[in-house]
Amino acid sequence: MQIQDDEEVQGLIAAEVVRGAVYVHLAESAPHNLGSSKKYDGVGGHLFAIAIKLSLAMGFGGYVYFEAKNQQLAEHYTNSFGARLLRTRVHEYRMEIDEEMAQALIEKYTLEGDLNVR
Repeated sequence: MQIQDDEEVQGLIAAEVVRGAVYVHLAESAPHNLGSSKKYDGVGGHLFAIAIKLSLAMGFGGYVYFEAKNQQLAEHYTNSFGARLLRTRVHEYRMEIDEEMAQALIEKYTLEGDLNVR
């Protein structure tokens, strides 16, 4: 993800379509966007909005799922994005953002430009 008219990378996301939904493998803010002295706030939300935009484009209503790295991040995703933990044996912190929360995130994190899907 980049800011308009700026080549510096602000964050990266890797996602794919898996069985009728978008699975987010990775969403990472650039190092200069982490911690209390970050350059830009909201990079993570914009990254998930990109995944939601892909889900909408594929006809999945904005639904996405992913795994949080730890309990602290799971709590952050719940509080910041309305994500919910899924009870599964696959991963302790598998989470989802449903269609309703996806719409709220899209409204909060305005995106311009096309998806670069490969």
